[in-house]
Amino acid sequence: MMRKLASAISLVLVCALLAECAPQDSLFPLFSNTDNAFECRLLGKWTVQGGTEQTKPGEKSGIALFEKSRDGISYILTIPYFDEDAHGQKLISAARLIRFGTFLFIDLGSPDLDNIHNATVPYPTIAEHVFGRVYLEKDTMRFGFLSDKWVADQAEAGKLSLAYITIGNRKVLSATTEELRKFALQHAEDKEACSETFAFRRKK
Repeated sequence: MMRKLASAISLVLVCALLAECAPQDSLFPLFSNTDNAFECRLLGKWTVQGGTEQTKPGEKSGIALFEKSRDGISYILTIPYFDEDAHGQKLISAARLIRFGTFLFIDLGSPDLDNIHNATVPYPTIAEHVFGRVYLEKDTMRFGFLSDKWVADQAEAGKLSLAYITIGNRKVLSATTEELRKFALQHAEDKEACSETFAFRRKK
């Protein structure tokens, strides 16, 4: 999904950032109506690189902008932000934090574009979700998304505990939110499962 999306919008930075990664798609969100976790530390502009646990000087980076949504408990995530080559296009997601004890997760879902102007590409492009662990420090942040390759390998081996459907050549999780939450907690420290990594550094 993300590889196809990056190709479709033809943005050099976004292609470089996202071409090698593919977070696992899910039909249902990880968050429930009772989740109200919100971290002000996410707000603002960040440099972001894909496929690494730490930002690396000299490597191509994108700019991620986290803004507070109108509901006060979620975010609008925009990539890139004011890039000269983007021609006004933006990759945009609705983001929601979920806290399980000491573990913090993020869910990216398709945004409501009714009140968003300029040429915009939603991610995911249809009503789906991706989710993963969040690691927060003072001026750095890391997301470890559930990997579609890990899910496919587990499904092929008959070890996947979550329900899924096959669409074309990809698998999409069809497990309920409650099942996803149990799974996320069980695999919160599994770096093989949550191996699609993005590293952020606050932009000064």
